[in-house]
Amino acid sequence: MNYSENYKYYNAKYNVCIAIHKVYFAIHKIFNAMYNVYHAKYRDYDAMAIVYNAMNKIYHAMYTDFNAMYIVYNAMIINYRAMNKVYNAKDKNFGAKGVVLCTKYSVHCAKFLAGSTKYTIHSKKLLVHMAKQMVHWAKGLCRCGKGGYFDDFYFKF
Repeated sequence: MNYSENYKYYNAKYNVCIAIHKVYFAIHKIFNAMYNVYHAKYRDYDAMAIVYNAMNKIYHAMYTDFNAMYIVYNAMIINYRAMNKVYNAKDKNFGAKGVVLCTKYSVHCAKFLAGSTKYTIHSKKLLVHMAKQMVHWAKGLCRCGKGGYFDDFYFKF
């Protein structure tokens, strides 16, 4: 790769890393919001303590799963080299689109957890679903490198 291609590649890598951190902090904010709800309803302590403990386990499960997500993102970074071949104005927005997309997905996760009663079962299913979506996104990037479009591989809610 020449200088221009190297710059584009490492800039994309940097944007993806920022997206990873924003996803983690979005999850962290979701947990804090749940924690605040728990304290707001402290009078019903026994019931809320059970819910809080379940939410705490979900948060730590998400944190553990974050490592798996990071591995998938690294695979996406490698796949981004292929995207350099079809690099244009649309592709320059990849980092921004990724951040917005991950934020939307984090909000979706929060809504899902908020409406769930069987936290442990649903959280495991949710994490599996999240991992599948990450792999789907990585495959989408591979296809982009072959002349496809990133827009075709947005998360499906």
